[in-house]
Amino acid sequence: QTLVTGDRDNFVAVKGRQRTVATHGEDLKAGPGKSVLGDGFVVELSVTPGYQAEMTVLIREARPKELRKALQTQNLENAMEKQKYSSLLAQITKARNRKVDVQKIEEAERLLKQIGPAEGTFLTHAELKKTMKWKRVTYEDGGDEVDLCPTADCPCNAGQAVEGEDLTFVDGEAQAALEGIGPPGVPADKWVFQQLVAAALAAPEGCVWKS
Repeated sequence: QTLVTGDRDNFVAVKGRQRTVATHGEDLKAGPGKSVLGDGFVVELSVTPGYQAEMTVLIREARPKELRKALQTQNLENAMEKQKYSSLLAQITKARNRKVDVQKIEEAERLLKQIGPAEGTFLTHAELKKTMKWKRVTYEDGGDEVDLCPTADCPCNAGQAVEGEDLTFVDGEAQAALEGIGPPGVPADKWVFQQLVAAALAAPEGCVWKS
């Protein structure tokens, strides 16, 4: 494209951009933790400005981070096709975390505004006041155990942790970590709970979604 100045504006993928990276993966699926099952490749393109432009193309194997981005792009596009508000909203949030292209996220956000939330998909302020009460909080008594699925190769038995991850619940740690933050005489975990509920009630109606 020739500008008013007479210079040539060369770009790839998007106007004004002289470098881009495209990732392609076949049959990508989410694996344990943040891993992705499947393979893919990456094409790196760059172009120099001016009439005597030179384009460089590099093709290589996709890295794990790039595969996660490609999988999330795929999930976002699927949610856009189905046009279900709650699913699309969730995929947009995940897309931001996976560094999906901004243009694709903005396209999804425009579609989200057109769809609008369906009745009953979010908690009203009245429902929050009724359900989010401290007296409803349950405590772990150490007696309950969850049996594994009887089907040995069921994905639910595999878990989602990656190598090196370890999750341990230690009694009293939340109170110890929050000591001195809340008002005197109020348990720290109860105070944090009440602050979260207050923040949810202060937000506009429809900002708290049902799981």
